[in-house]
Amino acid sequence: MFTYGNRLLKKVKGLRSKRDGITDQDKARVIYLTKFESIDHIKIVLDNYRGHYNRKKIKVQLKGMSPVQYRTHIQTAA
Repeated sequence: MFTYGNRLLKKVKGLRSKRDGITDQDKARVIYLTKFESIDHIKIVLDNYRGHYNRKKIKVQLKGMSPVQYRTHIQTAA
């Protein structure tokens, strides 16, 4: 089975956006290209993805901030 990890071993680069961040295909890669070993492995991978999505992924709709940064910004402005 071809998984995302195999790409890393073969040094095939993933898609990158103009900001040199990982593109919106992250969710598809995590869900469909990862060979999960157990239920615990699924939980770990999804928690890591959610952490990346909420803390690091920049959204244009949120004035170029991550969801956590935007929430903090709104709370301090109020």
